[in-house]
Amino acid sequence: MNSNQHPRLPGRVGRVLLAGMIAGSTALAAAGGVSAAPKSATFTQTFTGGKAVNLHATGTGVCDECIPDWLYGDPGAFGLGADITAQITHVSWNADAETKVDFNDSELRQGSTLHVTDTFSPKTGQVHLQGDVHVDAGVLNSVSGNPLGPWDPYTSLKVVTIPFDESIDCTLQLTGDGSKSCTVDIASIPAISLPVLFPVEINLEVQFQVGVTIDGDGVAVVRSVDVIGGQNVDSDPLTLDGQKPSVVKSDSVDIPCTAAAGSDLNYAFTGSTYQPKTALASQIALVVDAELITPPPFPNVVLWDKELTSFDITNTPLNFTMTAPDGVADLGPIAKNNIPPTANAGLDLYTGDQGSPIVFNGIGSTSVCGFPTLRWDFSDGGVAFGALPKHTFQGSGLYSGLLTATDATGLTSTATFAIDVANAAPSANAGPDTSAAWGKPVAFNGSATDPGADDQSTLAYAWDFGDGSPSATGGPSAVHSYAQPGDYIATFTATDKHGASSADSRIVHVRARHDVATFLGSNGTYGTPGSLSASFVDEFGTPIVGRSIAFTVDGAAVGSAQTDATGKASLAWTPAVDAGNHAVVATLTGDAMYDGAAASGNVSVAKKATSVVYSGALSGGPNKAVTLRATLLDATATALAGRTIVFKIGTQTVSATTDANGVATTTLLLNQKNGNYPLTATWTPAGSDASRYVGSAAAATFSLQKR
Repeated sequence: MNSNQHPRLPGRVGRVLLAGMIAGSTALAAAGGVSAAPKSATFTQTFTGGKAVNLHATGTGVCDECIPDWLYGDPGAFGLGADITAQITHVSWNADAETKVDFNDSELRQGSTLHVTDTFSPKTGQVHLQGDVHVDAGVLNSVSGNPLGPWDPYTSLKVVTIPFDESIDCTLQLTGDGSKSCTVDIASIPAISLPVLFPVEINLEVQFQVGVTIDGDGVAVVRSVDVIGGQNVDSDPLTLDGQKPSVVKSDSVDIPCTAAAGSDLNYAFTGSTYQPKTALASQIALVVDAELITPPPFPNVVLWDKELTSFDITNTPLNFTMTAPDGVADLGPIAKNNIPPTANAGLDLYTGDQGSPIVFNGIGSTSVCGFPTLRWDFSDGGVAFGALPKHTFQGSGLYSGLLTATDATGLTSTATFAIDVANAAPSANAGPDTSAAWGKPVAFNGSATDPGADDQSTLAYAWDFGDGSPSATGGPSAVHSYAQPGDYIATFTATDKHGASSADSRIVHVRARHDVATFLGSNGTYGTPGSLSASFVDEFGTPIVGRSIAFTVDGAAVGSAQTDATGKASLAWTPAVDAGNHAVVATLTGDAMYDGAAASGNVSVAKKATSVVYSGALSGGPNKAVTLRATLLDATATALAGRTIVFKIGTQTVSATTDANGVATTTLLLNQKNGNYPLTATWTPAGSDASRYVGSAAAATFSLQKR
């Protein structure tokens, strides 16, 4: 049925539209397998609501025959007339509803599910209406003489306002109940008595009928379960609908184990609302009657009885919300939990390696009080907590374990299991790669960590240096020297007491030694035997023995020499270079053992001394030829051939070239006067000799005499 289709109210009231309520339902299911101990509790709620309205209607009625014209001695037409106004100013409704709560007493226990059935039964209530009726009645005059009017007021006899305050019995309607009409007659309201002509009395009476139509919906509540003086257990919205009584079955309430045993449990409907869509209609009539007053004991004689006017207040929707205070039922005390938890260790035998965490699985443990608290005790003294804990065993072998599950009420259960822990090899670390010169000690500092702390102190260590020398055993540290340069792989091995081992390697780069070369310095004389020398030691100051050292002078090779036991190399060298400073380099060519090095310096070469020995004639006569002779030798008595000796006697000069023996011989014709003259034989170096030799001369006295 829609809002434009309403059943007709009986009598003269008209039609009414009712809007229903929106409500909630609760469902508490009985637990299967639980021995039932049926119990019930009830509570009653009163729904109230209303609103101020402004519903009104007006009508006018005229009765020409009710007033004889002759009474007023006027040729015009006279009649009885009335204006009537009816209004409704306030509508309210209160209605009771009873809820019966059925449950099993054996389910009222910590950790249990309480299954509840709610039966909601609406009771009779009342719709309350307030308003008034206003009547203005009097004699009318038809100025046209026509009984049909128009009419003008002639004499106003009475003005009256009649208040009313009435109630209609009406019960809450739910969704499946359909529409319901509730009516009340506000009848025979005496309005006016008009004694217009004795012994005739004219009476006006208001007849008033009001109706309400209810088209039900449902009641909305919040089902709340609480421990008295403690925690809220559960809250859920419910809708109470269908046909009354509304039954909500299998409303399940989980009672937590944290709810104190012995405390009563309250089951309540809170925030209850009902939203009726009501429609209000009324029909109003103004009835007039005239009675001839007769003396007693005779009854008055009714002259006429006539409806003067009637009209409707049409169907008018009235929407308002009805609410009810909380309804509470005490279901009784909560019993203590009597179902211990179940401890489930997941596996009978766990496996893993020593030193590595093993994950244990207690997820399969259960409790009616929610997931229990889990404690894991291991035979190595370890303890863990929770559903998925980890534990590490430091030694290998077979261990046992105990899982204890404890629920919120303190009840416990246990489960046993075993753990087979396998031995794990230690982890060896040979350390970083390194480098060193051959023959020098290299430190090897290895380390090893066993996954199981129980085996750490039992580890044995060994080093293989990779050069064929015997391996070192004992601690993780060792010292070793390599005799030859090269790259060696040194391997470090750690072994536990069970024979499990691991190895790690490092590369040792053994290099050639660096050299330190020093030129020892030297001075020489051209053409005179001398020596060049240099010293060679390695970076550690050790002499480099038996190595060939090449010498160069001004970049030209001059020979090589071997280093002696002190690392010194000396080369016999006769300078064949011009006098002056000359660059000398002594070079050790690198090999597998030494990098090689060069020493550089300067050598100062001096000119070589010479001597001229005169052995020719020391006297002669004028105009006579004499033989002049001289020998040119260097400082080492070596004859200098091919050199020019200049002889001078007085003012006469002559020269001669030395032969292979350094002897220069020539003759001179004397052309000077008699006398003694100085005689010199001089060699002056020229060309390349100028930078290699020191010139020399011989002096004597020559006697020029006539014989």
